[in-house]
Amino acid sequence: METSDVILSVKDLQKRIGGRTLIQDISFDVKKGEVFGFLGPNGAGKTTTIRMLVGLIKPTRGTIHICGYDLQKDFVKAMGYVGCIVENPELYKFLTGRENLQQFARMAEGISDDRIEEVVRLVGLENRIDDKVKTYSLGMRQRLGIAQALLARPKLLILDEPTNGLDPGGIRELREFVRMLAEQEGLSVFISSHLLSEIEMMCDSVAIIHQGRCLYSGSVQGLLKREKGDTLWRVNPVQKALKMILAQPFVQTATIEGDSIRCTVPPDLIPELNARLVEGQIEIYSIRQAVPTLEDLFLEMTGGDRIA
Repeated sequence: METSDVILSVKDLQKRIGGRTLIQDISFDVKKGEVFGFLGPNGAGKTTTIRMLVGLIKPTRGTIHICGYDLQKDFVKAMGYVGCIVENPELYKFLTGRENLQQFARMAEGISDDRIEEVVRLVGLENRIDDKVKTYSLGMRQRLGIAQALLARPKLLILDEPTNGLDPGGIRELREFVRMLAEQEGLSVFISSHLLSEIEMMCDSVAIIHQGRCLYSGSVQGLLKREKGDTLWRVNPVQKALKMILAQPFVQTATIEGDSIRCTVPPDLIPELNARLVEGQIEIYSIRQAVPTLEDLFLEMTGGDRIA
């Protein structure tokens, strides 16, 4: 078994069904203690990929290694390191939360009552664990589902659209909980989500897929920094400032955005542009880097396709 910090390694993954290619040459790594976001528009292949990651379907080509074990060759050993919730957690609503966990614990070896108590505390359900699941909110059911997935002490937790149906408060709680699992428990968390803003706040790395192909795989901050270049100038009067900015030979583009002007100018020439505007009697209130959001980059990469 490998001794590196890579918990999940996907290489050249392909899936063909009936002559149609659903997934083409997808590769990415998820490291120890990392929250990894998996994004793509509707029909991009997210669900197909997740099903291959948990062994529900076999890839046509490529490899999946979990903690160094090949999923195809050492399925039981590889899956022993995985906890997952695909779509919604499957729970017995007529049982209490504790009875649900006890039921799932019987399906695996070595899960003690102490471990059940441990995961209950971890997900923050101490006060409601002995209530019937049918009385739980959606957020509480998600937490119980995660508790069930954590029972066997996995190193990789796979969550498929975990924020679906949650209100803003529930989404924030889930985000904080996932970060805690990664930072304090050292767990690697793989999340499929359609909420780009949440992925930007929650995840360390991201893979963006479109039409079955991976458009980007790497750190979230690396993706955002890669696209820097524009600056926003809050000025007055705007029209006069725009005319002056466009007259500069080193300015590539300039457009008005509200009371500001977005322009593309080499960073080392920003002081010169600033000086010329001041000389032209332009009032300058602020100059700041225009950093794109993950949503901006997603729409650019996928040609404006919506996510699902």
